[in-house]
Amino acid sequence: MKCGPTMPLTMLRPGSQARVAEVRPHGHGMVQRLASLGILRGTELSVLQGDAGGALIVRIGETRLVLGRGMAHRVFVESSVS
Repeated sequence: MKCGPTMPLTMLRPGSQARVAEVRPHGHGMVQRLASLGILRGTELSVLQGDAGGALIVRIGETRLVLGRGMAHRVFVESSVS
Protein backbone atom coordinates (compact mmCIF):
# COMPACT_ATOMS: atom_id res chain seq x y z
CA MET A 1 0.00 0.00 0.00
CA LYS A 2 1.38 3.39 -1.01
CA CYS A 3 0.52 6.52 0.93
CA GLY A 4 0.06 10.01 -0.43
CA PRO A 5 0.80 13.38 1.14
CA THR A 6 -0.62 14.30 4.53
CA MET A 7 -3.88 16.21 4.83
CA PRO A 8 -6.45 16.96 7.51
CA LEU A 9 -8.89 14.13 8.18
CA THR A 10 -11.69 16.52 7.22
CA MET A 11 -10.56 16.40 3.58
CA LEU A 12 -11.28 12.68 3.17
CA ARG A 13 -14.50 11.52 1.57
CA PRO A 14 -16.70 8.78 3.01
CA GLY A 15 -15.28 5.39 2.08
CA SER A 16 -11.66 6.62 2.24
CA GLN A 17 -9.04 4.79 4.25
CA ALA A 18 -6.02 6.44 5.79
CA ARG A 19 -3.26 6.20 8.38
CA VAL A 20 -2.78 8.84 11.07
CA ALA A 21 0.47 10.72 10.39
CA GLU A 22 0.24 13.40 13.07
CA VAL A 23 -2.09 14.96 15.62
CA ARG A 24 -1.53 18.70 15.87
CA PRO A 25 -2.27 19.97 19.36
CA HIS A 26 -4.82 22.69 19.98
CA GLY A 27 -6.21 23.39 23.39
CA HIS A 28 -5.68 21.71 26.69
CA GLY A 29 -5.46 17.91 26.55
CA MET A 30 -6.67 17.40 22.97
CA VAL A 31 -3.83 15.07 21.98
CA GLN A 32 -4.42 12.98 25.11
CA ARG A 33 -8.18 12.91 24.46
CA LEU A 34 -7.66 11.67 20.89
CA ALA A 35 -5.11 9.12 22.10
CA SER A 36 -7.64 7.80 24.62
CA LEU A 37 -10.02 7.26 21.68
CA GLY A 38 -7.34 5.29 19.83
CA ILE A 39 -6.28 8.03 17.41
CA LEU A 40 -2.48 7.80 17.48
CA ARG A 41 0.27 8.09 14.87
CA GLY A 42 0.16 4.98 12.69
CA THR A 43 -3.49 4.13 13.43
CA GLU A 44 -5.43 3.02 10.37
CA LEU A 45 -8.95 4.34 10.03
CA SER A 46 -11.73 4.74 7.52
CA VAL A 47 -14.24 7.54 7.08
CA LEU A 48 -17.78 6.23 7.25
CA GLN A 49 -19.72 9.47 7.07
CA GLY A 50 -19.08 13.18 6.89
CA ASP A 51 -20.29 16.28 5.17
CA ALA A 52 -18.96 19.77 4.59
CA GLY A 53 -20.33 21.28 7.79
CA GLY A 54 -20.79 18.55 10.37
CA ALA A 55 -19.08 15.85 12.35
CA LEU A 56 -17.23 12.88 10.89
CA ILE A 57 -17.89 9.25 11.72
CA VAL A 58 -14.73 7.16 11.50
CA ARG A 59 -14.01 3.50 12.09
CA ILE A 60 -10.91 2.23 13.83
CA GLY A 61 -10.97 -1.55 13.86
CA GLU A 62 -14.45 -2.47 15.07
CA THR A 63 -14.99 0.85 16.85
CA ARG A 64 -16.93 3.77 15.41
CA LEU A 65 -16.19 7.29 16.62
CA VAL A 66 -17.85 10.62 16.01
CA LEU A 67 -15.40 13.52 15.80
CA GLY A 68 -16.34 17.15 15.69
CA ARG A 69 -15.07 19.02 12.67
CA GLY A 70 -12.60 21.14 14.67
CA MET A 71 -11.01 18.12 16.31
CA ALA A 72 -10.92 16.13 13.05
CA HIS A 73 -9.19 19.06 11.33
CA ARG A 74 -6.23 18.64 13.72
CA VAL A 75 -5.73 14.97 12.76
CA PHE A 76 -3.43 14.74 9.73
CA VAL A 77 -3.53 11.52 7.73
CA GLU A 78 -1.87 9.82 4.79
CA SER A 79 -4.59 8.73 2.41
CA SER A 80 -4.30 5.15 1.14
CA VAL A 81 -3.68 4.83 -2.59
CA SER A 82 -4.48 1.52 -4.30
